[in-house]
Order: sequence, then C-alpha cells, then structure tokens
Amino acid sequence: QNTTMSATTAEATIVAPFPVEALQHGRGAPLFAWGRGDELTLCIGTPTRKQARSQSAHGSSSSTTLSPAESMAVTVQWNARLPETYALVCEASARFEEVRVQANGPPMLRRAHLLEASRHYRALLRAHAHSLQQAVHTGRDQNGDSISSYRVPTYEEEAQRSSLGELVWELAEVLYVTQSTYVTGQLINWLQAHFSNDVAVREVCQTKPPENHPKYWTLLEQFVLQGRIEDARHLLAAHSDSTEQQAFALFDLVLRSMPRLTASSSPTGFYTTWQQWHKDANGLLSTNEELRKYPQLHSLLNLVAGDEDALANASVSWYTLLVSHLLFVNPTAKANELQFLADRCRSAMGESEEITDTLDQLLVTAFSGNVTTLLRLLIQRLGSWWIVAHLGDLLHHCGSVESYRLESGFTLREYFLLEYGTSLIGEDGLWQVAAKYFAACPPFGSHYIAQLLETEEPDTETKALQLLSVCDQYQLTNQMNTVQRVMGAKKFAQLRPVSSVYWLMLAQDVTRLSQVADRLIDQCVTEESTVEDLDGVAEHLGDQKFVFSEKLSFLNKYCELQQYRKNKDYSRVAELTLQLFSSKLAPKRLWVHLLLDTLPLLERSEPVFNAEQTFQLMECLETVLLSHRHEEFMANAALDKKTGSTQLSKLSMALTANLAKAFLLCNE
Repeated sequence: QNTTMSATTAEATIVAPFPVEALQHGRGAPLFAWGRGDELTLCIGTPTRKQARSQSAHGSSSSTTLSPAESMAVTVQWNARLPETYALVCEASARFEEVRVQANGPPMLRRAHLLEASRHYRALLRAHAHSLQQAVHTGRDQNGDSISSYRVPTYEEEAQRSSLGELVWELAEVLYVTQSTYVTGQLINWLQAHFSNDVAVREVCQTKPPENHPKYWTLLEQFVLQGRIEDARHLLAAHSDSTEQQAFALFDLVLRSMPRLTASSSPTGFYTTWQQWHKDANGLLSTNEELRKYPQLHSLLNLVAGDEDALANASVSWYTLLVSHLLFVNPTAKANELQFLADRCRSAMGESEEITDTLDQLLVTAFSGNVTTLLRLLIQRLGSWWIVAHLGDLLHHCGSVESYRLESGFTLREYFLLEYGTSLIGEDGLWQVAAKYFAACPPFGSHYIAQLLETEEPDTETKALQLLSVCDQYQLTNQMNTVQRVMGAKKFAQLRPVSSVYWLMLAQDVTRLSQVADRLIDQCVTEESTVEDLDGVAEHLGDQKFVFSEKLSFLNKYCELQQYRKNKDYSRVAELTLQLFSSKLAPKRLWVHLLLDTLPLLERSEPVFNAEQTFQLMECLETVLLSHRHEEFMANAALDKKTGSTQLSKLSMALTANLAKAFLLCNE
C-alpha cells in the first residue's frame, strides 16, 4: 500500500528469474534488478534469443536481453523518504557536527552543550511530527503536492513514531544526559508534556459550572497525580462552592504550601520541610470534619497524604503512579532507585511480567538503566535509524553507552551511525550528509565513504566538484581520480573536448588525454576554427606544463601562435612556427596545414622569415613531398590531389621568392 511505482518501456537485462507467478501477466517470466536504496526494477516480457557473454572473476556468464517492444520495466520503491523528512535530516546533521566538535571541551561545559543538543534534537522530532500531522490535515505535503489516500497511513505512522521517539528521548535525557541525583521535578515535567488529556481539560473548562461535567473530579485527580498543582488549584477555584465552603480553602492551602525540590535547595532541608508538610496533611485528613462533607475533596487529600493504595487506584498507568509516588511518598528518591520503583509501581498496577506494549517496553528498559538494550529496542520497535544514531551518539559522549565492540568490529555507536548513513544513500541530495556520519566512525568510515562516492554519479559539474571536495577532505585519491576520469569522458561524449582535457589533466589519465587531444587538435587545426574558439582553448589550457602529453604541448603552442598572428607579431609567428617543426611537437600529419598557414606571411612585401628560417621551411616541405605518406598528409589538410599540388607549388614559389627577398635584405 505504501509503494510508489513508475513504469517505462526500455531494454532490460535478465539478472535472475523472479518467482512470483502473479507478475507474469502471460507475457513471460518477470525479471528484477536492485536499484539504489530501497528500489527494485521489475522487467516483464518475453526474452529474445540474443545472448551476451561476459567474463568475470568466477568464470563466464551470459545474459538474455528483452526487446523494447515486448517488455515493460516497472520501478518499485518502498520506505520512500517523505518530503518532510529532508528538513529533519539536514538540520540534525548540522547539530551532529557541533556535538562532535564540542565533545572534546571541558567536562562541565561539555555537559551543558550535550544537554542543549539533546533538547535541540527533541525539538526537531517534535516539529517533524507536527509537520506530518499538518500534512495529513491539509492533504498536501511540504512541497505543496497532493497526498494520495494510500500514503496517508504512512504519514500518520511516521508522526506516531516521531512522537513516541521524542517521548522516550526526553526520558533518556532526564535519566542519562542530565545525570542529576534527584530527578523528581524533571520526571513531572516529562509526564505533563506527554500524558496530559487536553481534550478533557477543554471540555470541563467549557462547562458552566465546571463541576457539572462528569469528568470534573477525575480531571482534578489527574492534575494532582501529575503534579499540576497550579492547574488543580485553578480548577478547584472554579467550583461554585469554593468561596463559601471552608473545605475548599483548606485543601487549597495544602496544595499551595506543598514544598518543591529545586536545584538551589538543600536536599536535607527540603526533606525536613516536606516531612512537616506531609505530617500536617495527614493530620488534616484525620481530624477535619469540613473535608468529610465533600468526599471528593477527602479523596484528593488522601492522594496528597501519600496513601499508596489510593494512588494506585487513581493512577491510569504505572508511570503515572511512579511520578505520584515521587511527589507524595518519596520525593528524595535518587535516580539509581528508579528501576526498583518502576517494578514496584508495575506490580501495584497489576501489570504482568511479560511486556507486549511498545511504550511499556521502552519505558521499563529506560528506567532499568540498560542503555544498550534501550537503543536496540528503539530500532526494533520504531525502525528509525535517525533516532538511534543521534541518541546513541549523544549518550556515547555522556559516557552512558558501553564501548565494547560487536562481532563486526564496530562499537554500538559506530554501528548505528554507519547504518543511518547507509540509509541516506540513494536519496537525492543526502549523500554529503551520509559522508559526515561515516567520517565520525574511524577507521571504518573511510571505507564507507569510498563506497558511497563510487555509487554517486557526477552528472553535473557542481556535483563533481562536491565529490572532489569530499575526496580531498578524506584523502581518497583513487575515488578522486575516478570522478575526474568520468567527468572527462562525459565532456568528451558531449563534444566538449576542451572541458574534457581539463578533467583528464586533473586525473593525469595519459591514455584518454591523448585521445581527446587528437580530437581537439583536429578541431582547432584542421577544422575551420575562429579566433574566438582558439582563445577559448588557450584560456582553458593556460600556462601549464604538459609534461605527460606532447600533443597538448603542441596544442598550447599552436594557440599561442594564433594569438601572435592575431596581434600581428609576425616575428614571433615565424619563430614559433619553426619551433613547432624543429622540436617535433607538431605531428607530421599536420605539417602541410602548418606550412600552408605560412603562405600569407611569405607573400608579404617585407620578408617575415629570414634566409635560414626559409631554408628550414623548404626542408620541411621537401620532407612532406618525398614522404610515402604524402597523400595522407594532403588528405589531413583537406586537399585533394589536384588542389594540393597547386597549393604546394604556390607554397614552393612563395618560399623561393621569400628567400630572394631575404638575401637582398641581408646584402643591403
């Protein structure tokens, strides 16, 4: 039901037979190939007889192709990431980086930073759940697209998982991140934040007078049990008899005078004050006749006085009973006593030893202090690598997670981070985020990053530069060269040889560079290239020393030659032309073209080439004329036999005339 499908018609290769008869549709056996992430491509059609054989490390293998007209390719995706999830992933990665940096700070400052980070993570989870609920309510996702009816349950389930994850995270924060000795106040805040019945509160408050609502006294009980003392006083004051009957004033006094343990108070002094308050409440319960006129008030005072049977009967869950026990029975209980109290409260509520409810399992495990089991249970029950990766990392820095290694060699923290990073692979735009989490797990992370980069195709220059930045950051030379070679091949296929040269030079791929250089030489020398084209080539090549490619050295010199020609610096043109011949940089297949380029200079009234230079040009011309590859050289210059002979004769006469002018100028 939660599967997204898209269909196209394309040629496919059989990877393996797919054993689902229902997918055959009478058109042949379905075939499949795994894609990136949670993706599978099904190819349904009739195989042709064409066989393609390939060699592998294990021997030869064969594959059968499907005809495009007879096959259909269907891509099936599951666990597709919702649009609202991208913000959660990206914002959390920034905080994750901060935690890594701050984890090496002073202990006291580090603890404050970790607590701040934990609260930030919880805020992200809460906002994520809210955005999912909003999407269900409006029927549109974060991108403004309509949500199909079959995807609504996916949104609702993800919102529930996020809310439950935030609930358990806050409890873990109280128990393991703050590492306070006394956590009663924090557990009260946790219970109030996640287990308040806002619907009942709204219904009771809207009733006039409120005591006429059947849930009035039940709501008062829940306020007292959850430690919502001020809310209880306000609701009590709304009762019609609150200003006339002394019983209401007495009970309000008990609630108002209830002492609270704060961070600045002394545990010993607080407990002394609380004992006196508790003694006064019990005395009032047994002696005051006014309270007996209102059985409901008497029952509430019984809760405040710490009657454990009354607390158990009024509590709706064992964790509500636990918090009320900390409020009215043992307010100075320490964090390390909570496992015993949780078991005691479960027994008082008649809970069985076998726990089947997901929430109960998570809370019992959290109170037990077994962080490793809690993290494993979170991934089993919620299936969220995001939660276990970030919570596990945070608890690791707090020193709450054991650092033993699994059979695979990873620590538990590394395992969760690597799995979370792996879950991001295949998602558009998240591969860089995955690299951050892999980098936090040395030495295994570098291997994961290397594999990640091999799965990411540099389809644009921007992405290629991003890949190279990651390669450089983690010193992955092989992957860097692969990206550069792939970009060089892409640019060459796009008929952009100049850009191809740039990438292949970075990779120092001599073989491919030679092939591209040949194409570039043909484009710039033997084809009709404008001066602007050559300027572009020169700009890309720059002043680099092409020690590993003579062809690029020639091309660079040729671009320089055309620049001199453009600037009418004819002496430099003559000098550089002869340098190309004498240094053997110019391929002989281009000699005819280069010689014909000198014709306009030879025909000038003022000789550009001196006598010695003219003799060198004549020698080059003679080499071309006497070569057994003469016709090939002419063809490379785009000259047929008749036209070529005419042009070369004209060139020979121009050389002779230039030689005469050079001699006359020399004699003068």
